[in-house]
Amino acid sequence: ADIRRTGSAAVDLCDMASGSCDIFFELRLSPWDFAAGALLIEEAGGMICGLTKDGAPSPLTFDCSSGVLACAP
Repeated sequence: ADIRRTGSAAVDLCDMASGSCDIFFELRLSPWDFAAGALLIEEAGGMICGLTKDGAPSPLTFDCSSGVLACAP
């Protein structure tokens, strides 16, 4: 097991879509940080969702900042 952080949510989500990573988690991201990566994850067959303030999964929205949880295909 390994934890890697590039400092860019977009790059981390691209790595996940390509199969280089298994899971992505961030407590607070703006929509512009995850919108393109969310599309790549879904098109690659992975799953991505938002997180509520108490940590429960929720549908991903693009109108406000939220937590993000994603897993590889």
